[in-house]
Formats: sequence, C-alpha cells, structure tokens
Amino acid sequence: MRMSASALPFRRMLGIDERLEHTAARPVIIPQVIVVDHGKVFVSESFKASCAFLGISFQPARKATGTDKPHIERTLGSVATMFAQYVSATAGLSPGAAVLEVGCGTGQLTERLASSGFRLTAIDIGASMIAAARQRLAGAEVSFQVTSFEDLAAVDASFDLVISSAAFHWIDPEVAFSKSARLLRPGGWLALLGTEEHYDDPLGEALDVLWVTHGDTGGAWERRPSDPEAIAATGLFGTPACLTDRQQAILPAGDVIALETTRATFLSWPHDTQRHFTEELRRLLKPQPAVDLTRHTSVTMAQVLRVRR
Repeated sequence: MRMSASALPFRRMLGIDERLEHTAARPVIIPQVIVVDHGKVFVSESFKASCAFLGISFQPARKATGTDKPHIERTLGSVATMFAQYVSATAGLSPGAAVLEVGCGTGQLTERLASSGFRLTAIDIGASMIAAARQRLAGAEVSFQVTSFEDLAAVDASFDLVISSAAFHWIDPEVAFSKSARLLRPGGWLALLGTEEHYDDPLGEALDVLWVTHGDTGGAWERRPSDPEAIAATGLFGTPACLTDRQQAILPAGDVIALETTRATFLSWPHDTQRHFTEELRRLLKPQPAVDLTRHTSVTMAQVLRVRR
C-alpha cells in the first residue's frame, strides 16, 4: 500500500517533501468517540476542532468516574467472575456439588460454574439458547435441558445450589420459591443474580416504552424476586446475604444497540419484531452518539430452612 492510497493529505505532503512519494502508507483509524479524562494532558482547541472536522464525538469523562474510559470499561467483565466466586464461597461448595442453573441463556454464567467442577444441570426454555450454550461449553460435563423451571422433572432434595441470573422473575411466583426449596438438600442455597442497566433520560424512559410496546412481559419486569424482602417473606429461607456492585460508563450508540439486541427477550421475538425494535432504537440514538449508563449488579443468597409440600 503506497502513501497515495492513504487517507492522509498525500498530495499536499508530497509538495513539501518529494521523498514521501515512495513512503509506505500506514492505516489511518478514525474513532467514533474519544473519551478524555481530567488528568494533566492538555487538550487544545485545535484537537477539538479536528475531532469536529472528522466527525468524532468528543466526550469529557465525568470527574472521579474511571469507568467512563474504555480501558476501564473492559475490566467490567470480571464482575461476573467475582459474583460466581462469592456464590461458591458463601454456599461452601466444593467440586462435585450438585448445581441447578435456571435460565442459562447462552451459557455465560454456566461457563464459570462449570470451571469449578460442579455437577451442573442447566435449563432454559429456548432451544436456540441451549444450542448456543452447548456450543460454548463443548466438552464440558454439563446436563442441558430445554424446559421451564415449572416443568422441570427433578428429584426432591437433589441439589446443593439453585442459581439463576436475571431469569427468576419470569417464573410463576407461586412456584419459584416453593419448588426451589423442595429441590434443595438440607442446608442448600438459593442464589439469585440480577443485572440492570439504567440509561440517562430521555433515552432511558423512551427505551422502557419501546420494550413494553414490542413485547408483553406479563408483569415480569415489575417482579424483583432477588430482593431480600421477597425471599424472607416466603418463610422457606434464612436471612439473605447480599453483594452488590455499581458501575458507570459511557457507551457509544453502537454498543447500546449490541447490548439491547442480545437480551433473551429480544432473541425470543419473531424476526420482524426484532427488526422493528432495532430500527426504532437506532432512531432514538441518532441524536446522541454516546449515552450515559449506570449498571447495577447484585446477588442475593439464602439458605433453605424447611420444605413446604
């Protein structure tokens, strides 16, 4: 690749120094968003003007908010591992423990649980989800089943841990806690992981309306089974233990679309519904190349006390 093929102003540079004619070109990468912190690096007006000329969104990070910077944002993937370790330690699980994962999706949490050597059963109502999880954990000793928790055929007192990540609110509330308690061995644990992303308004409010417009959730989003009060109120479990994490970030519009279109609810929709939702989301994001996001992650655990039959 010669300099003449570069995005740089080659002709003007050639007029300055003819030796540039045979200089190898280097790729020019133009980012969509640049996030700048409040350190001592001087950002000149020329730099800002260049960003505007190239169509780059210039975003100053909020003070004392390291997660606004992309290289920090990449570390947030470790949060899931931290929660998996917390669950294992709190429940006192060792390799060989019998674990039931409810709503495994594509197997993100399943992968971390399987690495601990548990005898793992993972269920989901979506056949495509189970297929993706099987592919993700190819070779791992995991029993996958396409079934709802309500319809799951399992022997009472057969699990040391029942765990669910952002899926327990879809279960019939008349069944969720009572069946969990029944399936747990004496001293077994229930662990409910929840993740919520809150976008700043006006996008946050508009996106809530968009989700409700395109899909009937049956009131599932209003239920919060991972709340300690909800678990304690059943009388089936001991005092809940909780761990929470809160992170703030700035997401480019493309990342917002990627995040929202990988949710289980979206993936369960017909293709036309997915297309209409995505088009509407793109329209909402058009005026803002990046948005503020607050991510809340929590895990609530409780030890079974007794079984109600």
